[in-house]
Amino acid sequence: MSKKTNPIAVFDSGMNTAHGRGVSHIASDQVAPDATVNLYEVADTKGNFKSFYEIGDIISSAQNANIYNFSWSTSGIYANHIHNKSQLIAITDENFVNSLTNAATNKDAIFVWAAGNDAKAQSSAFSALPNIAPETNGHFVN
Repeated sequence: MSKKTNPIAVFDSGMNTAHGRGVSHIASDQVAPDATVNLYEVADTKGNFKSFYEIGDIISSAQNANIYNFSWSTSGIYANHIHNKSQLIAITDENFVNSLTNAATNKDAIFVWAAGNDAKAQSSAFSALPNIAPETNGHFVN
């Protein structure tokens, strides 16, 4: 029996939804079978997301994770719309942005973001973080 390594934090709708279960199973069964996968609920079973402030706290609580997966994004606001940190904070929350930045700089976390769940050929606003917070550069996969 192999030892589980490289903890992955999946931020999704929880194990009581097909999407949350599906993302977790793909991560643990197909992408990284030797990884420990922990699911953090950021939305309820109806797809209603918690506040960005709360999501920031949830990100901060993922103490042992090296890889953070987010298969959701902002709707209609794309990376090319974000030109500074204040703009990203305005559409989310300072706690959310700081939690991402802290995880990247203090935990050397890698963030995997949805490239656009709305079938547009543009990256979500979250993908702009390395451009507006240089300390996170190299920590994002889109």
